[in-house]
Amino acid sequence: MTMSLKPIAVHLVVLIAAVVSVPTRAHAQAWPLIGEMTQRAWTYELHGFTPRGAFHERFRDIHALSLESGLAWRFLSGLELRMNGGYFHAWGETSEPLSSDPPRRSDADGLTLSYGARYYFIELGRAHLYGEAVAGFVWTPGSPFPAGGTAVNGMTRWGAGGAWRLDGLWSVELGYRRTHLSNGGGITAYNPAWEAHNLSLGLRRSLGP
Repeated sequence: MTMSLKPIAVHLVVLIAAVVSVPTRAHAQAWPLIGEMTQRAWTYELHGFTPRGAFHERFRDIHALSLESGLAWRFLSGLELRMNGGYFHAWGETSEPLSSDPPRRSDADGLTLSYGARYYFIELGRAHLYGEAVAGFVWTPGSPFPAGGTAVNGMTRWGAGGAWRLDGLWSVELGYRRTHLSNGGGITAYNPAWEAHNLSLGLRRSLGP
């Protein structure tokens, strides 16, 4: 069975366009609504994933970890733009309802690339609360993920979290996101989509304004 690469190509074009428009001070002047850039920072994050919902707990019993690093650009309005990449490792089994076939292993290793936006809606001294949405890709060369799918998948994550500023340079962050992963092929046999809970623990180092 052949799969159209059009959905993946469209997502890739959008992601590349976002990456090449990395924020600068000139952008901040051109976008008065987001305000002046107040901080640039390196981010380091550990993500843990577990299946979400009865269907995925039964038929997509897959767990994963990802270790990611990236850059963040924060603005006076509270908006922050982010770009991350890293290593992805998954293990578990995939099966299908109404099928007598035995479960298939869905172990995979690969790379992630994502671009997202965060909004800080509460700031109380050293504490900061935020909402976040992220879109990107997971590439698991040689290992279709989940089993029966493809080696290139889109991943979206959305949720909320908090940060605690340790000093003038470092902050620690804790967050929760809902995650959806699929290859864009719709409800078909070659697109065994995966829904997951995502907990994250991160460190952030300020690079100044």
